Amino acid sequence: MRIDFENIAFAHPRGWFFGGGWCTKNSSGRAEPERHPLNRKRAFCQLETVSLACYHKLGKSMHRALFQQGILGHRKQSRLGFSLVELSIVILVLSILFTVMFGVFFGAAKITSMSSPSTQARQQALLTLEMMRSSINQTFYNRDIERLVFFGKEVGGGETRKDRLTFACVNSGADALGVPAVREVSFYVKEDPGGETGTLYRREDQMVDKKPGEGGSHYPVLKNVVSLKFRYTLTGREWKESWNSKEVRRIPRLVQIQIRVKIGDRTQKFETLAYPGLYMN
Repeated sequence: MRIDFENIAFAHPRGWFFGGGWCTKNSSGRAEPERHPLNRKRAFCQLETVSLACYHKLGKSMHRALFQQGILGHRKQSRLGFSLVELSIVILVLSILFTVMFGVFFGAAKITSMSSPSTQARQQALLTLEMMRSSINQTFYNRDIERLVFFGKEVGGGETRKDRLTFACVNSGADALGVPAVREVSFYVKEDPGGETGTLYRREDQMVDKKPGEGGSHYPVLKNVVSLKFRYTLTGREWKESWNSKEVRRIPRLVQIQIRVKIGDRTQKFETLAYPGLYMN
């Protein structure tokens, strides 16, 4: 049984309910709607407090129909939270997203791990080249001071040259460290037991003494070095393979630095230019 709520009418202590709204009788006895009528469902909800009286007035079948159509007792059918189906869908979507994200992440990590040895070797070679260029740029020289020298010696020949360079340079952090402002620096390659490659070392001596190239601390900076070559010039047109400041009484204006490093199965060449003379007197 279904009720036509638009045409139903019955009496209540509050007045008459007709067509989905409450009505009251005016002075002439005619039914008039309230100034602020309630909507149909909200009005029927108020019948819950008088459900027993409604049961006697409307009859058992009409009372059952009201419950079936969600009018009486609708508060018992109200729902809070999410259903199990909705939660299952959300979990499924999140699992798919996390699967895709982790797949991309592990793929990128695998590619990085495969290419990291060669990449790290190239980065280390470039950092070493920049460190050498920066040190040579800070060369300190005064022809009147015999201890200040710039010695570049050619060692070996061809593509396996392993030159040696010794000079005095400014120590930029001397004040903070409490060490002399000028120190002696050398770069050279020490061959490995196999003889094909070697390790590039940086030598630092905080005291500039009368024995250049000796003493101090030695630090390895780059491995698998095939060759280390320095070239020197005053004009940029004529290049020399060695340099002795005691003979020419000056330092070069340009120094070409070339390193050949074995990376994997290939030998790669890195080179740059240094400009000594920033602190020349």
